[in-house]
Amino acid sequence: MTARAKQQLVSIVPKGTGSTCRSVIGTISKLITGAQVRQVRDAKIVDVRVHGDTATARILGATTARLTKTGGHWLISGGFQAP
Repeated sequence: MTARAKQQLVSIVPKGTGSTCRSVIGTISKLITGAQVRQVRDAKIVDVRVHGDTATARILGATTARLTKTGGHWLISGGFQAP
């Protein structure tokens, strides 16, 4: 995940959750339902569009993730949505 994406993720969780990626993921895991866990676990990428060092990946029944190629690796750079 890019630094900006980590900041975006931290910004959508309740205040007081923490400011690290680890604390945010821990909070999210406590807040989501079993159905939401399955949706993430079973996510299907249905469309990917690459534009140089950026890309989008559409996730069936969910959102579109934004990706950025950094140091030869594709990192999530955005696309988070508050529940």
